[in-house]
Amino acid sequence: MTRPKDKDTVSPPEDTGPDTGDIAVIGMSCRVPGAADYRTFWKNLRAGVNSIHEIPPERWDTKKYYSPDHQEPDKSVSKWAGLIDHTGSFDNRFFNISPREARNMDPQQRLLLEEAFRAIEDAAVPVARLAEEITAVYVGVMGADYHQEISQKDVVTDSYAAVGNYDCILANRLSYVFGLTGESLSIDAACASSLVAVHQAREALRLGRCSFALAAGVNLNLHPWKYISFSKSHMLSPDGQCHTFDKDANGYVPGDGIAVVLLQPLADALADGHHIYGVIRGSAVNHGGRTQSITAPAVAAQSQVIRAALDSARVNPDTITYVEAHGTGTSLGDPIEVESLNRVYRSFTGRSHFCHIGSVKTNIGHLEASAGLTGMIKILLMMKHRYIPKTLNLKTVNPIINFSDSPFVPAQQGLAWKSAGGDLPLRAGVSSFGFGGVNSHVILEEAPPQVRTEETAEPLPFLLSAKTDTALRARLRQFQRFIRTADFRAVSLHDLCHTLLKGREHYGWRFGAMVSSHDELEEILLQPELLKGKGMHHSLAERPLHFRIALWRPAPETVADLCRRHPGFHAELEEAAAQLQGCGHRISAEELARGEGDDPVLIFMRSAALYRTLLRAGLQAGCLWPAPEARLLTLYLAGSFDTRAALAWLTGAGDKPQPGRPQISFFDPVRGRRVRPLHAGQEWLQGLLDTMQPEPFDLQASLDKARQLQDSQFTFRKYLDDWSSLIRAAGLHEGGIRGLMDQPPAGPAGDTTRLLLSLIIESSLRRLGQRWDLQDRRQGYNPAFHEFLDLLVDGLIKPKEVVQLLCFDRGRAGKVLLREIDERQAGLNPDHPWTALRRHNQNLQEIGDPATWLNAAENGRTRPPGTALVLTAGGPAGDDEDPGWDPAADPTMVQLLLRLWRLGIHLPAAALPARWQRIPLPAYSFDRRSFWFTRRETENTLLGSGEGHRRGRGDRPAPSRSAPATFTSS
Repeated sequence: MTRPKDKDTVSPPEDTGPDTGDIAVIGMSCRVPGAADYRTFWKNLRAGVNSIHEIPPERWDTKKYYSPDHQEPDKSVSKWAGLIDHTGSFDNRFFNISPREARNMDPQQRLLLEEAFRAIEDAAVPVARLAEEITAVYVGVMGADYHQEISQKDVVTDSYAAVGNYDCILANRLSYVFGLTGESLSIDAACASSLVAVHQAREALRLGRCSFALAAGVNLNLHPWKYISFSKSHMLSPDGQCHTFDKDANGYVPGDGIAVVLLQPLADALADGHHIYGVIRGSAVNHGGRTQSITAPAVAAQSQVIRAALDSARVNPDTITYVEAHGTGTSLGDPIEVESLNRVYRSFTGRSHFCHIGSVKTNIGHLEASAGLTGMIKILLMMKHRYIPKTLNLKTVNPIINFSDSPFVPAQQGLAWKSAGGDLPLRAGVSSFGFGGVNSHVILEEAPPQVRTEETAEPLPFLLSAKTDTALRARLRQFQRFIRTADFRAVSLHDLCHTLLKGREHYGWRFGAMVSSHDELEEILLQPELLKGKGMHHSLAERPLHFRIALWRPAPETVADLCRRHPGFHAELEEAAAQLQGCGHRISAEELARGEGDDPVLIFMRSAALYRTLLRAGLQAGCLWPAPEARLLTLYLAGSFDTRAALAWLTGAGDKPQPGRPQISFFDPVRGRRVRPLHAGQEWLQGLLDTMQPEPFDLQASLDKARQLQDSQFTFRKYLDDWSSLIRAAGLHEGGIRGLMDQPPAGPAGDTTRLLLSLIIESSLRRLGQRWDLQDRRQGYNPAFHEFLDLLVDGLIKPKEVVQLLCFDRGRAGKVLLREIDERQAGLNPDHPWTALRRHNQNLQEIGDPATWLNAAENGRTRPPGTALVLTAGGPAGDDEDPGWDPAADPTMVQLLLRLWRLGIHLPAAALPARWQRIPLPAYSFDRRSFWFTRRETENTLLGSGEGHRRGRGDRPAPSRSAPATFTSS
């Protein structure tokens, strides 16, 4: 392919508008000097804040490493940086990472995890959705300062050290923690890295290789080595400022930064109702080839990458009104960059001074690997506010930069940002160039207009949750600040509440309230007692939810109101009417909806519709508990009877079929026990035991495999050794499993022991295969053996129970085992055939004769055991232990859902069906602790107090492990 020469004049590209190549930015997050989030970042940009400061002793001792003399050995002419605070702090518990592993992780990995989660949360996409789709990850990286520190001789080398510091893990850990299965690549293109990551993400989305993509850049300055080397190359500013485009430009100032965006094809983002920050119209990457030196920029190559990005975007540069320059502030690099832009734009237009140009590096320094993406986030914020912040430190333009006859004009003052005219959206370009020769350019466009969702008069649940009480209080403080901003009043309360319910993860510490207006939410959040724990609930684990089933006899107006305000209930009535008509009953949906009459069929089907509304909303019923008059309704809801069978028993007309196995567990009030979808009976177990005896050659094949693996495969050996204490306790062999394998018993007397040995070996092989997703070939042995083996591997039978059953009292142990299998049957693997068990469960046997059971007296138990919640529908709201649904007072079910959520019940997204727009809201507040590597002389502390220069700025010396320092983000 022949490239156009820079001097060539080309026709403007056709501006065809959005197509499949347009990519939406749906979520973003950043931590940059002076700002812990993008909202603060924008405030600083608007105010012209300079976040460059002298390097504090918490990073390194500048007295030791600074000198104004370029020639002095092992010294740097720069002692300034743009730094972020608390680089050594991390919420390891949020990500289920041990303190030991956290100490060995490069802080770039830790902070990237947090900011990536915040970007996902900002997009209001649950992590589970990204894991279900194909989501790719591209991370720009350049430095390895922590690796330089942790690989020193006086640092204890841990097994986590390597995986904690290799560059590839930056991207791979995001994929691992969040369960993302698309491409996962760390990209080192020096200062161009993060914008190259954006380009790779755009290409993957455009070509359909993924549905979502995370693009990120991360950069931390933790070690003086780079400062010394770059100082000798005259790259760093000796006065501690980036003088972009200025005559005093003398080098750049390094900075810390983490920037992350979540991307999705524009068409999909619009269909999903996403808030869109902006659209990536085009991008390109190239290299300068052979220049005067490997670090020297080249006008031709930079021009080519800009032209290629414009071509891919299909836009005329005449319509671009801002460019975020690489603009590091070097006396030669800045003129070359402007010359490259001039050549390209001049080949399209003769207009001058229509496009402003600036550089965020004058505010925060050069963030190197995250610089390009940070500049891109700056543009997205500019588009939101339609404002161009001024570029700092620009007093006198560098005389060798041609701005006089140029499309570009430096942004020396803040000003309103206007498009090129007409109906054209705002458009901008952003450049990023690596010192190794990689060039990148991205074309951005303003997001399509998005309509605010209309408010509703219905009350809505406002939900906040966190993993710790400290983090939840911090989240409440965040929203206390948020409600005082213009952004709060600008968003729909409907969208705000739905975003928190459907677009955010939910954790054990919870605060929830019903709100009907912005003013009401503000009043709730400003309560004096709020931060003292008022309204906060904690659930260590999700509690089971049981339904108390009763016949529903509401007032007619209640049914009519429920039909009008809850579409799900009305749909259930229509389905019930269709089923009745299919069974010969001439009852319409309108008759069911009127709520009149005492016809048992009407009452029965209306009651069933009420409970099915709860089930169809996504609430999972662990068990159905019938009121005395509602046993038939319970069998119907559980799936033991279809509509025709239930009506036959209800009306007494026609044949009365026997009930089948339930699909939902229910409580038998007559015998006082739970009836489950499957029942492990004595006949079934005895049949397995009688037919599962392995043949001798099967055991020998298992032994051969086990002997080959036991000394070389750690995981398999561990599974085997777990049985040793049981074997010794049973008196089978004092040498445990290894002794039994070396001396397997012979003859008829040893049949049971050989069966046990076969189960031990095969279950260990099966567990090994499951752990590493290896194919299960199931060779040898009979079907009964494999069914029993599946029960063991799935955890429905415990090893101790197997030994008791096979080696001791089979009758007594069998009764205990059958009861336990019934209790644990939720763990049944549906992929297994369970041939004998399903054959044993053709009919519902536990209740006996249905006619007798429906009319028998109860045994007295009124509540399920344990911590389950019992939900009653159709009556008063009840208390926390009996959270009833009163359709007369809560026809939209919202108040019930809020109460269940506060008590630890998971609410599925379908619980509040409605159209909504995802909106950005304050991010999660991490409950951080300080982590750093361990030196040999201070092995008993997380961070030696005498090693302050190796901590992140603002980190405190960590105390003992029993009382770690905490930092909760704002």
